[in-house]
Amino acid sequence: MRKLCSLKVLLLLSIIFPSCSKYFTYTIPTPPEIKIQEQQNKIGFINKFDYTSLSFNKENKNEVYATAVQNLISSLESSFNSDENFNIVILDTLRKGTSQKDFLSQMNNNEVVGICDSANIDMLLVLEYFDPDFLIETEIEEDDDGSLSRTNIVDLEVRAGFTLYDKSGTLIYRDKSYRSMHYQSRPALVSFVAIGPSMGKAGKEVNTLSKEIGESYIQNFYPGNLKEIAKIYTGEAFKKAEAYMNNENWKEAIELLLPMANSTDSKISQKASHNLSIAYKASGNNSAYEYWKKK
Repeated sequence: MRKLCSLKVLLLLSIIFPSCSKYFTYTIPTPPEIKIQEQQNKIGFINKFDYTSLSFNKENKNEVYATAVQNLISSLESSFNSDENFNIVILDTLRKGTSQKDFLSQMNNNEVVGICDSANIDMLLVLEYFDPDFLIETEIEEDDDGSLSRTNIVDLEVRAGFTLYDKSGTLIYRDKSYRSMHYQSRPALVSFVAIGPSMGKAGKEVNTLSKEIGESYIQNFYPGNLKEIAKIYTGEAFKKAEAYMNNENWKEAIELLLPMANSTDSKISQKASHNLSIAYKASGNNSAYEYWKKK
């Protein structure tokens, strides 16, 4: 629904500004979620989600949890070991305790310091919770005879919570990781009850999502990108700069737009300044973006 609304907005805007401007999608860089010093590259890992303490024990559900957590740990280890900037040490794959669905209280500073000192590590990464779940939405359609048919759309979502400490015991970052997929669609038996499938039979799918969570955590240490939509001015004067912007060649676009933004023709300079602000934002130069946005 959100994507559809966005497309409608873009269509409306393109009608309002048919010849002098247009809306386009571009990529902007985003900083790392986790900022660390260069020398902080050795990470220890412990799993505090005790899947052996789960209260249920039916249809292989416990086994699904246990296998998925171990797959998550294995993919996490592989992703760090394949990165030359980091070294990970698996200290404990199962610390007995509790099986939470949300973050625990922070670990005691002295405990973290002791673990880091004894293992000679710079940071301690802790898996605190793991929670696979089915999300069910009932879709209602009217049949040709006027009767209503109901279908349960079932998605599988896996959630995991990580906490990262430095060797002084200071909390650096807490991350809630989510991965989901469509699991099945099936007729709803009654209108007021949505009966979900068995988690014990979803081991393959839970493992797939758990592996993705483990593999993706390392990306928190690196810059990312974000898609944005913006209006830019078009026309013969901006034709070359527009082509560079469409291809995200920001350096070349900026070189063309700068002299235009300083033009004595106020109509040209105002439009060029706007386009220039977008080009600077997309290139990651936020100070220049703020400057030209005000022009």
